[in-house]
Amino acid sequence: MRVSSLSIVIAATLATPSSSYASDVVAVMSSRLEPYQEALNGFEKAFGAEVPALDLGDSRGGIKQTTKVVVAFGSRAAAQLYPAHALLVYCMAPGVRLSKVSGGKQSIRISMTPPASTILRKIKILQPRLHRLGFLWISDNQEAFNQEMLAAAHKTGIELLSHRLSNTDELPDQLRVLHAQHAEALWVPPDPQLLTPDNFNVMRTFSRSSRIPFYVANEGFVEKGATAAIAISFQEIGRSAARVARKILEGNFDGTEAYPDKVVLVVSEQAAAETGLDLTAEARQQVDKVMP
Repeated sequence: MRVSSLSIVIAATLATPSSSYASDVVAVMSSRLEPYQEALNGFEKAFGAEVPALDLGDSRGGIKQTTKVVVAFGSRAAAQLYPAHALLVYCMAPGVRLSKVSGGKQSIRISMTPPASTILRKIKILQPRLHRLGFLWISDNQEAFNQEMLAAAHKTGIELLSHRLSNTDELPDQLRVLHAQHAEALWVPPDPQLLTPDNFNVMRTFSRSSRIPFYVANEGFVEKGATAAIAISFQEIGRSAARVARKILEGNFDGTEAYPDKVVLVVSEQAAAETGLDLTAEARQQVDKVMP
């Protein structure tokens, strides 16, 4: 669960007089897949130096007593046990939400999802008269985000039709419920238990047949037929991890979660037309990318 109310204070002994901290940081990759490589590239550019990048199987031997920060890319890397002397910064791990202290060390999560208030603000660029937003989820780690969405929706005058599924077999029924509740849009977070290829196709078909725009948090799903994405690039996630790592090493980071700064709004012109979304000239001026 999200533990934003808790905070971590990094001891001043982590700080170093050197202007380069590359020897204090180790990156651990779940795999060499392109998204993780993009995030690592963003990390190193923002950090200002290359850091040792280990495959998951090599991580134990590559983390030395001098390592102060481990940056994990992907869920498998984030879920590993690391030496207690190193703090963990983990990203690209939508199915993982660690407690404040895990395996004897403190952990900081880089969110793959923008804050709830940002998501709603971006959706209202495309649907300024939105009143009822459907929100489907399964994973335990989405509970805190559900509460955040409820609070943000209340402040903006949107009724959040939030439905937690016990399993994916419930998806067709829950979509029918949203339709009966007159949902005007559907938002699905990066929940790996829910966003399987088959489930995505079901939601995409529902969106078109019901003419309800379908919003996601990953630009890649727009290419596959979602209406729009309120997204954070892999490079931006890596850059955010670098900013947190540097603050840790400088001794001035306080928190357990960080949100990347740059959020993009990406829209599919075809999917917008098929779901009844009118891309006005005013909306187009605020969209970062329009796909055919």
